[in-house]
Amino acid sequence: MFGKMFSFLWRNAPKGMALPVIGLAIVTGLSRNVLLHVINAAASDVGTPGFFRLWLPVFLATLVVYAVLSVVYPVMAQSLVARMAATLRARLTRNMLKAPPLFVQSHEHGGLYHIITTDVQVVTAISRTIIEILPAVIFLVLATPQVLALSPAVGGFALLVMVGGILGYYLQRRAISGLTKLIRSVEIDYFERVSDIIGGFRELKLHRPRRRDLEDEIAHTVDEIRDVTIRMEQRYAASEVVMQSLKFVLVGGIVFIVPWLGVGDSTVVFQLLTVVLFSLGPFEGVIKQIPALLRAMVSFRRIDELDAELKQFEGLDEGDRPPPGPFSRLSLEGVRARYPLTDGSGFELGPLDFELSRGEIVLVIGDNGSGKTTFLNVLAGLLDIDDGRITVDGTPVEDRDMVAYRDRFSAIFTVFHLFYRLFGLSRIDPDHARSLLKRLQLDEVTDYAEGRFTQLNLSSGQRRRLALAVVLLENRDIVILDEFVADQDPGKREFFFRTLLPELKAAGKTVVVTTHDLAWVPFCDRVVRFSGGRIVAIERPTVDETALTD
Repeated sequence: MFGKMFSFLWRNAPKGMALPVIGLAIVTGLSRNVLLHVINAAASDVGTPGFFRLWLPVFLATLVVYAVLSVVYPVMAQSLVARMAATLRARLTRNMLKAPPLFVQSHEHGGLYHIITTDVQVVTAISRTIIEILPAVIFLVLATPQVLALSPAVGGFALLVMVGGILGYYLQRRAISGLTKLIRSVEIDYFERVSDIIGGFRELKLHRPRRRDLEDEIAHTVDEIRDVTIRMEQRYAASEVVMQSLKFVLVGGIVFIVPWLGVGDSTVVFQLLTVVLFSLGPFEGVIKQIPALLRAMVSFRRIDELDAELKQFEGLDEGDRPPPGPFSRLSLEGVRARYPLTDGSGFELGPLDFELSRGEIVLVIGDNGSGKTTFLNVLAGLLDIDDGRITVDGTPVEDRDMVAYRDRFSAIFTVFHLFYRLFGLSRIDPDHARSLLKRLQLDEVTDYAEGRFTQLNLSSGQRRRLALAVVLLENRDIVILDEFVADQDPGKREFFFRTLLPELKAAGKTVVVTTHDLAWVPFCDRVVRFSGGRIVAIERPTVDETALTD
């Protein structure tokens, strides 16, 4: 298990820094050992002529070297850890952005949050600890033979005590690891419930029984976190008592074993105590970190699993391809797809045969659950198809072409997200953006400045129109609007169907709209009716001249 952890650290350490830091750790640990050797050598020379002239300069020089290395090494170590953490975070997020569209949906959101935030923080902290105690480990490796050389009996006793301390911590591994897994699982549940509070705040305010049930569940989860934490701390406290007791056993053993065995004088006892006392700090520091290392194992494994899962997408080339050229016809031919649901089942779509022409307005209708949104996901390349093919002007869209294919689309789905700034739209004319806000009747609630809209805390209808402003700024060939007018007032719907859609059509844009409001059918070129995941009818509406001119 520890081997996997160190392998993880080695793989993620910045290239060109790991070996120098390890080398400096060795030198730092060696300098502490040299300082100990100088003190013991000087102790055996006390009272000899020239004692101060010989040993004091050597001691001071060794002390200065040790002090300098003890300052330089942590700085380099911290720099390595900071770079490693930054590289890890950047790679996880970069590869997650390259993952298929449904990757996030197929994972527990609380778990992903926990990995990218808490687990990465835990791994960063423990990596810093591991690197910091590395000189201590090196010192202990060098100091142990000195104890054996001074007194094999005391050395054996010291090794026995150290092994006992290590074994005591190691025996707790299974229990601590189990508690760590449990507390992580409960914390994920807590994150999910907090998400429920934020996402369903209004619904909770309107329903006291729901609010009380959620509050009771959160209280139970918090109590469970508390209880597991206390159990973990009890184990750590017991370990601390054992560690302190072992220290006194070790020191007392030296004081009593050497005279009892008659294997040395007071100088030997002093030298042994010096080595042991020099070693106690590093040894205790190493042993104290074992529980933290055990707790971090879960985080290492979770990050490693996610990293390995995302690794397959690392090589995907999403380079700066030129935007796709204009199209005449986009076709779905015998397409089947399955939209996965959280309970492991899925919604089956198709087979579908559908053709979309440039510059047309298509209205998609059907009952809830009929497949409209799933169809839009397939059309936009956001859901992999299981059978059939998608073609653009007769050319099949292969997997390698899917990134460029999606560049044709802008979309506002029923559930959408407004980013705090207009990522990917760095060359927007502020006057053009403000004119769009005015046309969409948003100029009094928000403004455009420095690459972002100044206010996002808007009503549902206003947020949807602001998302439409972003879509219009993106200026893509195909616009998908899923239930866009559902939360717009009659005047806004009139503007959308009578004014905006004709303008988009005149500009050569292709618009696919889903709605339950059939009053607007005459304003579209075709109506596609869905039922049970299939297209049951495609109709060209009869144009009602009165509806168009009223």
